[in-house]
Amino acid sequence: MNDQDIKTLSYAYATTGGTPLDAGVIPARALDLSFWKDTLVSNVFVSSFKEDASNFDASKRTAIVKGKTTREEVIGLLGRPAGYAIYPVIKEKDGVAMLYAYNTTSGNAFNLTFARRSLTVTIGPDEIVSDVSYESSGKQ
Repeated sequence: MNDQDIKTLSYAYATTGGTPLDAGVIPARALDLSFWKDTLVSNVFVSSFKEDASNFDASKRTAIVKGKTTREEVIGLLGRPAGYAIYPVIKEKDGVAMLYAYNTTSGNAFNLTFARRSLTVTIGPDEIVSDVSYESSGKQ
């Protein structure tokens, strides 16, 4: 990212014995930690378990306006982020990104379906949104 080498450590856990947030989903948790020059530059915890799900309402992202919306307004709109990132994971050297993410897996061993949503909201040093990026894949 940003022409820098970043090392990522990932942990994932899934079980059919837990309670998922959404019916038909295999409950799972994942933690990604990213390091640059031995410094933690990104962390994100994603869960589809009901008790600690990282689900967020992606339709509310359109209310986030670059140059206008504040950090507190984003949190009020979407809730607590699943994680945070700093440079070089994000473009801005003096910004901090709030990461929102939700992944699901459903089906069985012979027919799995995956869905993923991620929203990155970068906050500048003035506590105002400077960038917003959204990605989704799979059946939402």
